[in-house]
Amino acid sequence: MPAPTGHFSSDYHPSLYRLKVERIPERSHYKNVRTSLPKSEWKRLSDTVAKASGGRCEICGATPSRGLECHEKWRYEESTRRQILTGLQALCKDCHLVKHLGVSYRLGMMDRSVAHMAAVNGISEKEGRWYVERAFKRAAELDRFKWTVDLAWLEKDNGEG
Repeated sequence: MPAPTGHFSSDYHPSLYRLKVERIPERSHYKNVRTSLPKSEWKRLSDTVAKASGGRCEICGATPSRGLECHEKWRYEESTRRQILTGLQALCKDCHLVKHLGVSYRLGMMDRSVAHMAAVNGISEKEGRWYVERAFKRAAELDRFKWTVDLAWLEKDNGEG
């Protein structure tokens, strides 16, 4: 799919976005750090990540009164079919819903999430919708495979940065 032209920003390039959609393959739903650890350990990790961020969303800088959410960052190796944990990140609810746009869609919050993503990235909402369409297509490509979840980052890094 070609990059947008015309009324779109001249510096358009999704790899430069601060806030990106991270649709995970459907086959990987609920196969993650949060569901792999006891609740007390997940809370400890989440609290550690939030404290390390200084109470600010690591993407937009918001300081939400209801606290931050812990986001799992993943890399996908198609050649080995591995979904590899690469880190944890403290996010406000709005940024976290952009990362998990499928959840945002199911909650009826897609327009709000696209608007937030566009504002954070300094792009138009139309450009944001184009980018979202590409992210959903990418997720569909990843859905073709069964993924092995690799949580080795937790062992190496102990989840503390």
